[in-house]
Amino acid sequence: MWDGTGYWTGEPRKLMLIWCRQNDVYQILRIVKETDENAYVTNSSVRSVYGNGFDRLKLKKSSLP
Repeated sequence: MWDGTGYWTGEPRKLMLIWCRQNDVYQILRIVKETDENAYVTNSSVRSVYGNGFDRLKLKKSSLP
């Protein structure tokens, strides 16, 4: 959660950024609608998310000696 300011209104706002798996989108959208019917929601494809609950970060060994 971040504190934000409405661009046009100058009103204080809360901003939430969520990364989720595709099969969780419907449940999150339902929660958003129940919480704030005026909320703005964007949805975009992400190639990878690494960390807790998602893929493990994998690094290739360097080819340098």
